[in-house]
Amino acid sequence: MYAHRYPTQFMRVWHYLASHGWVRPGEWQAAFVGPASDHPFRDCARECSELQRAGLVILDQGSKPKAVLRDWIQRASALLLLDLVGRDESLQIPAKLFDYVRSGIPIVAWSPLGSPTRSILERSGVPCLLVDPREPVESVAVRLGNFLVNIPEPSPPGSWFLETFDGRRQVAQLANVLDVLLERGHALE
Repeated sequence: MYAHRYPTQFMRVWHYLASHGWVRPGEWQAAFVGPASDHPFRDCARECSELQRAGLVILDQGSKPKAVLRDWIQRASALLLLDLVGRDESLQIPAKLFDYVRSGIPIVAWSPLGSPTRSILERSGVPCLLVDPREPVESVAVRLGNFLVNIPEPSPPGSWFLETFDGRRQVAQLANVLDVLLERGHALE
């Protein structure tokens, strides 16, 4: 978590779910793994501390090898994506979005309405619960609780995602263009 991606609303929702019996230790854990900016939990320190003591939150911060991160992804029942940059709109796409979608594991994403991230997730073919960061905690908690009770099975990305973002297909398209140019006798200079 970096660059203003603070998990405050998620932690409040997770705390709400725990205090109302929707999530229990041994059944669910939210794991935050990898590098983080300074004090990402500063606005939800109480909730974070209580959830850690209850065994519902794991903080494993710091740089991790890619293989360790892939292992965490493969063991997950759902993946959390925070597309939060400290304002109502988001213009950049978190790089982990592509790893998450390729995994096929259901994604719970905090992303503003109309953001590029949200648009990709809506068309990805992977099961998603999309949360607008402006939604009230109680409303999100009910939606997330229902999502977790009926967690969808993993599903591979759909054809739109693969055709749009699969680098092998993009390279193949470029190779086809180059082949056509070379066949026509155009020299690449």
